[in-house]
Amino acid sequence: QWPWLTSLNCSILGVLSTTGNLISLLAMATLSLLRASNIKTGLSRMRAPYRDVTAKGKCKALSLVMIVIFVSSIAAIVPLIPIWEDFFVNGMHYDSRMRLFIRFSNKEVHFNI
Repeated sequence: QWPWLTSLNCSILGVLSTTGNLISLLAMATLSLLRASNIKTGLSRMRAPYRDVTAKGKCKALSLVMIVIFVSSIAAIVPLIPIWEDFFVNGMHYDSRMRLFIRFSNKEVHFNI
């Protein structure tokens, strides 16, 4: 298990999985905020669904999609950057003979193991 947790393939799959989950989460949050904004400002700003979408509207939608993808990707990749490896705990591994209450441990205890 330890060789797999430290392998490039595991990191790639972790980044893809995390990015997918964050895209889903941020897309739902963005759509909810847009809907709440439309409800707050009233129905006067809402357009009928049969109208053509303008180039400006397409640019806004594309920029929102790109922002969601960018933020999700950055949030998934940051824990793998060596500069921040002490901030994020990845691939914690314990000897099977050790009996620890992991939930009560802190960073100092992990470094002393």
